[in-house]
Amino acid sequence: MAEITGQATTAIFEGLIARVRGLGGIDFNRVGSILLLLAGLYLASALLSFFMHRLVAGVTAVFSRSLRDDIGNSQVGDGALYKGRGFVQLTGKSNYISIGAKLGVNLRDNPDLANDPQTAAKILAEFLKTHETAIRTALKTNNLALARKKVNGGSHGLHEFTQSFAAGRKYLGIVVPQKAKAATNVKVTRK
Repeated sequence: MAEITGQATTAIFEGLIARVRGLGGIDFNRVGSILLLLAGLYLASALLSFFMHRLVAGVTAVFSRSLRDDIGNSQVGDGALYKGRGFVQLTGKSNYISIGAKLGVNLRDNPDLANDPQTAAKILAEFLKTHETAIRTALKTNNLALARKKVNGGSHGLHEFTQSFAAGRKYLGIVVPQKAKAATNVKVTRK
């Protein structure tokens, strides 16, 4: 790029010298062509830089999701292979292996089986059985945020869960004890 700007400077200088000698002037077509080439190179550089950063960010995101040790993803591609499937959105290699072993289903080598309705129902039942005590304790104290966290590891869908749970209680005629209501005071915000 420095050579190109040098060419523009040289063309302007040569034009000024020619003007002083009375032999012509600055060749603005040549200077314009050089500057246009320079602007094009800067634009191309900026675009390539933008796309390179987007590509690197995308690859980094995929790579980091794939290698989540906390859910057993140990190789590149594990994140995509052991993505959320079934009614509980089973996620992570270690979860596929452990639930599969409990059910007698090879989910490690056949992760798509988690989407089969029969298998998905068994996964849901096993999941609820495994986490039953913690979920029941949270529900008894009306801590719906904790119950939701026990089910999906976070608060995604908490608003809908809270509404559905309240509708279910109303339908069944279950009254929430005042003590449990007072202990909760959970504010549900939607993102």
